[in-house]
Amino acid sequence: MTMQARDGAPPRREHPSRPVDNRPRAGRIACPGGPTVRSISFSFYQQRVGAVIGARRAALGSVGLPDEGRPHPDELTALLTHALETHGTRASPLELADEWRDHLAAHWHEFGVALENVRLGIGPPTSGSFNNDAYGECAGGFALAQTWGLLHPGDPARAAERAAECARVSHFGSGVEAARFLAAAVSEAFIATDVLSCLRVGLRHMTLGSRAAACVQETLAVAAEEADTGRAWTIIASDWLHPEPTDALANLAGALLALVAGELDWKRTLARIRETDGDAPTEACASAAMLALLGTEVPRRSGSKRSRRSSAPPPPGRLLDGLELPASNEDFVDRLSRLAVACARPMETEITGAPYFPSPGPPVEGPVRLYANYSEEPVLAPGEERVVFLESADPAESVPGTLDVRGEGNLRAAALGGVTVPGQIAARALKASLAAEGGAPGVAVAEIRRAGRPAAVARVGFRRASRWVAVGPFENPDGAGLDHAHFPEGRLDEKLASRGGPYRVKALRVPGDAVDVDGVFGSACPRVIYLLRVVRAPSARRATFRIGCSDGLKLWLNGRRLVADHGHRPGGAGDYVVPAALKAGANRITVKLARCGGSSVFRLRITARGTEEAMLDLWDPF
Repeated sequence: MTMQARDGAPPRREHPSRPVDNRPRAGRIACPGGPTVRSISFSFYQQRVGAVIGARRAALGSVGLPDEGRPHPDELTALLTHALETHGTRASPLELADEWRDHLAAHWHEFGVALENVRLGIGPPTSGSFNNDAYGECAGGFALAQTWGLLHPGDPARAAERAAECARVSHFGSGVEAARFLAAAVSEAFIATDVLSCLRVGLRHMTLGSRAAACVQETLAVAAEEADTGRAWTIIASDWLHPEPTDALANLAGALLALVAGELDWKRTLARIRETDGDAPTEACASAAMLALLGTEVPRRSGSKRSRRSSAPPPPGRLLDGLELPASNEDFVDRLSRLAVACARPMETEITGAPYFPSPGPPVEGPVRLYANYSEEPVLAPGEERVVFLESADPAESVPGTLDVRGEGNLRAAALGGVTVPGQIAARALKASLAAEGGAPGVAVAEIRRAGRPAAVARVGFRRASRWVAVGPFENPDGAGLDHAHFPEGRLDEKLASRGGPYRVKALRVPGDAVDVDGVFGSACPRVIYLLRVVRAPSARRATFRIGCSDGLKLWLNGRRLVADHGHRPGGAGDYVVPAALKAGANRITVKLARCGGSSVFRLRITARGTEEAMLDLWDPF
């Protein structure tokens, strides 16, 4: 399909717009000799924000609550609200990451990986991308993006910028671009009177040439050309449907098609959402928020009696640690309103008639927070050394002083001097290595000191690399290789495999959960390999193995078989969720993979029993 211009889609039949009601809504104030300021009345703002909160709950009453362990939109909005109340409206991504670490108990998908990284001392933007390839481009942050749009009404540029900064704590790539789009579109909906205007503004604030921008362009083009929404979705899904139900682009495309085809009617919009193959709670909340801002009522009494009971907010603190949801809708709206007044940029937007003056938020105290720019992946194995550059939020800003670095826990760290970087005279940098073979790596604490006091600080963390041993490859005739034993499989270890035979034995240093099995298999043909790993646990504990595998799989733990299945799956981190019992000391994991096609995926994530929270004190002997 021919891509349309970046600024919009071809004209469609006349799309309905919501007439401006008689209440004070929004307008433009011409400043003599200056730019035009967008003005929004405080009463209108509060009414619309209250409508959004109610609409999202009503939408979930129609399609069902998010999966167990997944944050409710109200929880994410409350978390962001608390972060800005605590750190000020200009809270940095590092401060937002601190809030996630301290108060978010949701270890679901991308949030779980990001929280693991942050707790190890790996901050944004690396926290959102490292080891997060399975989920980092998913839609878990849609509710946060909507909140940024609510906090910057009529200022889509600022809403998109802040939403992207926030999204990088737990996402990357299309996950960040989708946040840009949603925040800008929601912000514009305070001013616009029709859906398409909002969506086109959202598109203008995406990165030109990105996959996410191409997805929005194609969706708007197909929606304009195809009156049959079933056929329109078939065309869109052929390019953007993803095996992961919460993929950001698939759900963004589904929500956009539903909004355009629904023509400002919630029942029609909901019917379109149910025709797509995405994640219904994600698409319904995003669509309901947009419609509520444009004046469409999203009734609570949608769906069955059972689903109506689920439309209430979740119990306070369900996935918030040390925080509770606002006691009432009015309290929620008041807190967001106070922040929105404080967030308004002079000469850009103005919320008129507010009963209080803008507050800059808590004063900035203490040293500047520095970001860690890893020269390589944030991973260490025994005998390795990594160099990390320290940067301020503004790369052009220089913090004078003496760099002092120390290692904590199992990390050895020291300052580097005289490091030259293109475009800079010198860069602040440190080097780090493991001080002990076992245990969590620890962190490096860096301070730039001036006049005996810290002027800037950074905490730099790492993950331990895991060690796998690949044995093979072996033939997989007619796809039956999974059931043909080349060794006494339950007892197979590196010593037994090293006795020799018509196969290779290769040690693999693996930085994250995913093993590059295609690199081990070699040529693109059916093969069988074994993967061996020893994991040491400081104590006996109950665990969960979260396994992703695209082909035939058998897995043993300490000689006991836990999985035997010759299925074909996407290779996501939750294809198999298996209870496991780790003993104190060494635990032997044996994996047998049977590839039937030209590519294969395998990943293993070990978490606490019944949760997606990773066990950070496990380690592999090298």
